[in-house]
Amino acid sequence: MVIKTENLVGQIKNIDIGNFGKTFTYNGEVLENNTLNNFNISKDLHKIKLKIKAQQEKPTTIKK
Repeated sequence: MVIKTENLVGQIKNIDIGNFGKTFTYNGEVLENNTLNNFNISKDLHKIKLKIKAQQEKPTTIKK
């Protein structure tokens, strides 16, 4: 994900990425409510590596 900002360097923001319909992880942790919380804007352009969390399959019951 690329975050481009103007005049926000030095601020801390919560970035909502929930509109993609997937569950994401950042630095190995699941993003609660798909929000990158307390992200420190240290420059005008950030490249962030996110991973899509694999959907857990529901267990299937085999009937005899």
